[in-house]
Amino acid sequence: MQLVFVVSGTVLAWAIMLGALYLTHNLPRVAFVSLHYLLNIFIFTFLAVVLRRVGVTYTAWAFTVAVVGILVALELFYWVFVNPEVAARYLTVIDWVIPAILVFATVYLVARLVR
Repeated sequence: MQLVFVVSGTVLAWAIMLGALYLTHNLPRVAFVSLHYLLNIFIFTFLAVVLRRVGVTYTAWAFTVAVVGILVALELFYWVFVNPEVAARYLTVIDWVIPAILVFATVYLVARLVR
């Protein structure tokens, strides 16, 4: 049951991020990237706290690997099958790797701190 919570929570957080990025894609590049980073931190902090509070008892490492693994799978599916024509533009260090590292660090730290 814990895995169901982790998968559904991660999919919901990813959908919220995707919607927020779609709504803000017309902002200047510096503002858009900064907002992208902040949203990743806030949304995945909230996700990790909620999942820990509802009873996900995975170790911090397993919890983080599960969340980030699900995100990577979602991103690859989206950019390969749903929106492949713009994938090359967004699969960059600034737009993909740094946010992934921020999510990894955020989820891991929250999972360590929240019991």
